[in-house]
Amino acid sequence: MKTDIPKEYREDFFRAVIDTVTDPVALVSKDFKILYHNKMVSKIYGSIVGKLCFETMFGLKQPCEDCLMLDVLKDGKPKKKIGKFELPNGRIVWAEASATPFKNAEGEIIGIIDILRDITEQK
Repeated sequence: MKTDIPKEYREDFFRAVIDTVTDPVALVSKDFKILYHNKMVSKIYGSIVGKLCFETMFGLKQPCEDCLMLDVLKDGKPKKKIGKFELPNGRIVWAEASATPFKNAEGEIIGIIDILRDITEQK
């Protein structure tokens, strides 16, 4: 990717871009650890970097039965689903969850980008 942003500012720039997104966005490792998340995730769940996504976000002891991340790791293709999600404050929302493979320069999947879009008003 070509960019005119000086190298020493790129990380801050890209973090600022992701933090501007109003949907919760998280980068999750192949072993389900949250590597990075934007400010919207912090607003909902607090700081959860280093924690397991299924424990922190869903209160489970193992990956969700219908885990999009597992499906992405199997075939390398982005996945989406719509469903009800309970937030830590007890609020139930309809959301579109998407999981997209995050690849290194060699094309190997090194993580998953998870995005949760609240679609309650459309339902």
